[in-house]
Parts: sequence; structure tokens; C-alpha cells
Amino acid sequence: MTLMKKTVTAIIVIAVVASSIVCPIFSSKLVNFSHEEHVVVSTSNTFNANTSDRLSEEICSRNVNGSASMEYLQHDVYETQQGRPEILIGYDNFNHVQTNNHLNAIFHAIDYANDHGSGLVLYRHGWAVRVLRLLFGGRSNNTQTWEKGIERQLGIRITSSRHRGLRKSGDEMYYYHTQQSLDALSRKRNSMWRYLWSNLTSPTGKLYEKEEDMCKSIKSVSPSRTYVVIHSRWMKNDGCLRRLGSLAQRIKNNTNIQIDRKEPCKLSPSYIEKILRKSNSLHYPIYFISDGRNLNVVEKLKKDRIYGPNVHQINQSFVGADMTLGVLSTVFIGTPISTVSGNIARSRLALGRNPNTNFLFPLKNNVSDFAFQDDTSLYNHHIMGNYAG
Repeated sequence: MTLMKKTVTAIIVIAVVASSIVCPIFSSKLVNFSHEEHVVVSTSNTFNANTSDRLSEEICSRNVNGSASMEYLQHDVYETQQGRPEILIGYDNFNHVQTNNHLNAIFHAIDYANDHGSGLVLYRHGWAVRVLRLLFGGRSNNTQTWEKGIERQLGIRITSSRHRGLRKSGDEMYYYHTQQSLDALSRKRNSMWRYLWSNLTSPTGKLYEKEEDMCKSIKSVSPSRTYVVIHSRWMKNDGCLRRLGSLAQRIKNNTNIQIDRKEPCKLSPSYIEKILRKSNSLHYPIYFISDGRNLNVVEKLKKDRIYGPNVHQINQSFVGADMTLGVLSTVFIGTPISTVSGNIARSRLALGRNPNTNFLFPLKNNVSDFAFQDDTSLYNHHIMGNYAG
């Protein structure tokens, strides 16, 4: 019995030592970019390498197929190092854009800081922290616990000072494109997306007076295990068609591939039918989410004689809830000039969905065939332009 206890103890010691060697980022202390008032608290009781550092097997009480073993904490994720120059975002008024533009600006700022050997700092009371907490506020009411987690996983810092480091506006970061390889970029971004989707804002996580629930749409429709989500982004003054035309021209110039310039905006019944047949989802429930700018789109789909009865319009006022419905769908049909569609598609890839179940880029001469259904194209600014994640 004594020998057995010693053996077990030895194994445990070896395991602990090995884990500290393989994943040094699991350190119980966070490293400051610079000397600022910031309480350093041990995270050993908050984060567990065997549980919390893996993607949740369930999101909104629904299984995430094939993702239970996906670790979202990677060794080469942007690490904080004391003494690095600082880049500050979130101090400015960046409210003229939508929620997912905010998310992309944060991701691009992480890229910018990494590309310039700097550490990224977020202003605690600004748009960047606000949008992260709004969508991915987790299940804890403890702001400090949430900040520790988001700092640790995204490799950032949060500060109450809006006058430190090199300040970069939201617009500057949104339009920044890294030169990192697409493989490296998608791998790092997938890691971050997995963490964020494992920490959705839930009804018990309160921060602002108006609390939102990322699982609201899922709860309201209780979809079956297999379902389709269609996202329509029409925009003001037929903006979708204009922007799609510009994006299609960019793609043609850079890749010599011609995508259809109308269908991802118009989402005609025949176009949707071709996708449903191609993906063997003709008889699945279909949930329609949109910006509410062109309701004729969904009305035409509802009248289709084959799948029309399966079409259900979602009338949620919270974009985060619609995103969750799209991310967990079996098949997603979106609009490439929308950052909502782009981030739904990218999140689905991060959670292990087959790239062939994202339908955003129909070819011009055959809308039954699609381009850029792979693991990296959605991060390629030569393809996505300013809609790259």
C-alpha cells in the first residue's frame, strides 16, 4: 500500500512538472506590459487546464459535434511580456459601426500589436471591453474574474487609463490587415473563437442595466439537432448589391474567380433550393435572420412550394442571439459583405463544422457551385477585403 501511494505521488508530480513545461502560459500570475496598478491574483482556482481550457462540449445546452477535445489555449497565442511597447484601443468613439465590426477591429488590433512587437491594452470603459462583455461575458458576475480570463486567453491587458501607450482608433484597427500566414492566423483566431464561444453571456451574468442573452434565439425556437440558418444583410439604399459588386470585382482581380454579384444579397428561392439540395437539407427547419431591411426576401422563401413551410423568421433584437443560432446550425447561408455572416462562418469553422457547410460565395456562371469553402479564405483580405476577420 505504501509503495502504491509513493508511485501515485510520483506520477502526479511528474504530470504537474510536465504541464508547466508544455504550457507555460498556464502560469498562476499574469505578466504586466508595464508597471500599472493591477492586482495580480492567482488563477489556479479559476482556470483548470483539464476543463476550463477546453472548448465546452455544450453551447446553449446543445452538443458541439467533434469539438469536445478542441483546446482553445495554444502555446503560441499572443503572450504578454513585461516591458513591451503598448498599443491602446477602446478610448475613442467608435459607435458608428456595428457589433461585429467592433469584434473585427479588436482581432485586427491583436494582429497589429503582434506584428509590431507590442502588447495590446483595452480601455476598461470603452467600446472594445463593452462588446466583449456584452457577447462573451461568461457565467460569472465577478468582473475581475472575467477580465483575468479574457486577458489571459486573448493575450491582452485591460486598463482604466485612456492615456497610455500608442493610441490607435477603432477605424485604424478595423482596416488593418496583417501579413501573417493564413494558416497561422486562422489557427490563432480559432483558438480565440473557441474561448469566446465557451463563455457566452448568460442570464446569470450581469454587467449593464440591459442584460442580453446569447442563447435567446436558441431558447425561443428550440430547433432540432439539424437545421439551416439563412442570414440576410440588405443594408440601406440597396447597399448589399453595391458592396457585393465591389467585392466581386476585387476577388476577380486578385484570384480570377468570378462570384455571383446578386444572389448572396437577393437570396432567391431557386438559389436557396440549390443549396438545400446540394447540402441534403431540403427538409430541415430553416431559420431566417436579417437586418430587417428587406422583408420581401423571407416572404418569397415562405411561399416556396417545396420548402416554404419550413421557413421561420426570427425576430430578435439582439444580434448576439442570432449569431449563436447561426453558429450552431447544420448549414449556414450568408452574405459575404456582412461582418455578421463572416464571423458566424469563421466561428463555425473554429467549432469544428465542415467548411463545405458555409455557403457565401456562389460562382457567377453556376450558383450551385461555391468558392472559398476552406479553412483559411475567410481570413484572406485579398478575398474578403475589409470584411476579413
